[in-house]
Amino acid sequence: MAAPLVERLLKSIEMESDRAKQAEHIALLACYEARVGCFDAAEAKRLQLRRDFGSGHFPRISILLMCLEALQLYFRQLSPKARDRMHRANLISDLMREVQLGALTSAWLAHIDFNLGSYESMATQLSKCFQDL
Repeated sequence: MAAPLVERLLKSIEMESDRAKQAEHIALLACYEARVGCFDAAEAKRLQLRRDFGSGHFPRISILLMCLEALQLYFRQLSPKARDRMHRANLISDLMREVQLGALTSAWLAHIDFNLGSYESMATQLSKCFQDL
């Protein structure tokens, strides 16, 4: 049985007629897959999205791709580069005034900071996440 989030994303992908919105849902699904360890599926989606939307003309997709790459680095390798990549996604979210993506990336930064023992930074990111929500 698929998780409710997966079911909602798959339905959204199927129903969406706007290619850019559909790509956003695919990126979110890939983020979920990276989180649960389905690295090959997440990577296949990332490569396809980079091919189709990697020009930078779609800021929301670019931010989600950066988020996905950070999650892949974090959950596959526990790489210290994950925090840097997520932080960059967060900064771009803020610059583009994408508050929903700002909240998402702040939440992930808080998660990463918690596991790094950076509790002050974690609290700052959680506060920012709640403000963006």
